[in-house]
Amino acid sequence: MPLLFISVLLLAHNLLPSHTVIIDNEKKYGLHLIIPFRDVLIMGLMYVIAIWYRRDINITARAMFATGIVFIVPALVRLIHYAFIPRDPWVSLCTLLIVYCLLIGLIIKESKQQRGRWVFQLVPGPYIVVHSIMIFQVQFDYWESFSKWFAGLPLI
Repeated sequence: MPLLFISVLLLAHNLLPSHTVIIDNEKKYGLHLIIPFRDVLIMGLMYVIAIWYRRDINITARAMFATGIVFIVPALVRLIHYAFIPRDPWVSLCTLLIVYCLLIGLIIKESKQQRGRWVFQLVPGPYIVVHSIMIFQVQFDYWESFSKWFAGLPLI
């Protein structure tokens, strides 16, 4: 799992120059880094939960399944974009709807379980926060500072 985290961070660092906007002779990175960090947060949280509760198969299985949801999203975006809808805003909207329907369906299906139902209830939180930030274009000075620092790292 640590190698997966490192690869996601290296990929985010590598793709960052393509999302740079120059405003008043200053590079602005915007919110493009927030999505890879959301995925790393969800993967890390679910992985830690699965390891922490490794003796309880109900919680471990649900946490590992929730870890897999993170991997579904990029593949789903590409499938929708190249196979069905070539227009960019609609691809994101369709992906959001499918992911949220999947998460809500899992929460409803697991609501009658005695153990481990809380695991799926943790996953929509980071998705809702990040998608709200992206939709409403909320800018954070500390996130822009972090993005500049992260872009300046000599990782390549």
